[in-house]
Amino acid sequence: MRKILLVTMYSDNNFGNRLQNYALQAVLTDMGYEVDNIKYDTHNALKEAASLFCKRMFRIFHIKFKSINGDYLNALVPRIKKFERFNDNYISNIINLHYFDTRLLNIDNYAFAVTGSDQVWHNWYNDTKEMDMFYLAFMPKEKRIAYAPSFGFSAFSEQDKMMHKKYLSGYEEGKISCREQTGTNIIKAAVGLYAPTVPDPTLLLEQADWRRLLKKPDYDLPAKYVLSYFLKEKRTFNTTEPIIEVCDYTQTKYFATSPDEFLWLVANTDHVYTNSFHACVFAILFHKDFTVYKKSNEDMFDRIQTLLNGTGLEQCIESDAHHNIDWEQVDAVVVKRREFGLDFLRDALQVEKS
Repeated sequence: MRKILLVTMYSDNNFGNRLQNYALQAVLTDMGYEVDNIKYDTHNALKEAASLFCKRMFRIFHIKFKSINGDYLNALVPRIKKFERFNDNYISNIINLHYFDTRLLNIDNYAFAVTGSDQVWHNWYNDTKEMDMFYLAFMPKEKRIAYAPSFGFSAFSEQDKMMHKKYLSGYEEGKISCREQTGTNIIKAAVGLYAPTVPDPTLLLEQADWRRLLKKPDYDLPAKYVLSYFLKEKRTFNTTEPIIEVCDYTQTKYFATSPDEFLWLVANTDHVYTNSFHACVFAILFHKDFTVYKKSNEDMFDRIQTLLNGTGLEQCIESDAHHNIDWEQVDAVVVKRREFGLDFLRDALQVEKS
């Protein structure tokens, strides 16, 4: 069986990240490939040494600095253990890399490498080694495929513009795509390549595929509840039902939730309140009413706007009322986009269409 190297962000604490990784792996496997997944650490030896030196100086001169919140760590440990269990059960052939170092990979083993989804081209650590890995610069040009990557911004910063242009020029047309329309526009303007806007990998699987993963949480739940999942902020909304909050670590019991338990919570809730792209995706797939809020001070809503356009779900933006959703219309749009995404991958991988 031919092999593919899947390069995406690897989180031990983010539901959407783990579930999109699983989804793309499942699709590639169904297309006849064995999939290897990269797990990387983000510890730069030089930066670590500098940090250690500073800490020693602080101790010598009795300078105090604030430590990480102990309550948060106590809540995080059981959550990470559940994520590890999910990865062990559902993410195949994990290859551990130290600080984005791809030099030990045997690239001759792989027919292709695929990068995406999530914000893999954001340059989070401001390091060329990070960009080398996520742009697949270590692979021959003809083996590079980008499926639904995201920049996480609407324009290049001036200092990073030439770097991104260099990396983007390493792709062949027909093997590069983007998750948001803004990303498609950025790529076209930067290097003249058409990168179609394709759906996130989570949308490539059907509801029945996701139902096979559902795992009821191991904590007590009310018979009826609404699900609250907000990243980087808290919101209030009008409801008379109990609220299950899976992102606020002070709600320790609910915070210790795994990706497959998160799926169960979405599939069984009355309403989802969120600012998360992937929470919207799974509300849509499970036919659940939802309300999505724009994140404060963040230019990131285009991915959600792209997701909702043409479905009639625009009514769910910042409106916590009950919404009259035409699920047949929504499903028709999702199916069309799913087939478009699958066709892109089949063409890029040169897989014969049925």
